[in-house]
Parts: sequence; structure tokens; C-alpha cells
Amino acid sequence: MGALVQETGIPVTVEGMSWVWAQDVVREGSADVIEVITYTQARAEQYEFSSPYADVDARIFFNRSISGINNEPASMRGFTIGAKHGSACAAWLTQEART
Repeated sequence: MGALVQETGIPVTVEGMSWVWAQDVVREGSADVIEVITYTQARAEQYEFSSPYADVDARIFFNRSISGINNEPASMRGFTIGAKHGSACAAWLTQEART
């Protein structure tokens, strides 16, 4: 997929940072935009969201010696799962594994 480029004449600075820090910086008003943030009801109370322009998949990685884990969150029940601090994945997995 090619990059969508649109010139607006507005100068920008792109800065890489940790996910939690990026969210803090936007909330505090030190940055105007954060890219590829998953919509949640809690985040909708803090941020204004544009329409989505791409799907972003989340991945679960595990040792091949573990059998039984598949695409269903319930198959991960009983395992300790690590998620990036500040991501929506942990809450989503917890909710989905209960159903």
C-alpha cells in the first residue's frame, strides 16, 4: 500500500516516543496529533477522532511449544499475556476472554 501524501503548507515535526508518553503529550496539549490510536469509549472522552483510514492488526506471539492458542481470545484464558502499557489490547483481551 502506498503512502497517502497531501501537502497542506503547515510545517510538522514527527517525533518518536513511547506509547504512554505520546498519549500524555497529546492530552497535555504539547502535541496536536497522535497516529493509529484505537477508539475506545474512554479515549473518546479525551480525544477527537478522525474517520479511520486503515485497519491495524494486533498480534499475539507465543512459543510454538504451547498448543491450543488460536485466534479466539478465550483460547488464551489461563495464560499470562503481556500488552504494551497504555494500549487498548489488554482491556479488549480481558473482556473477550470472559465471554
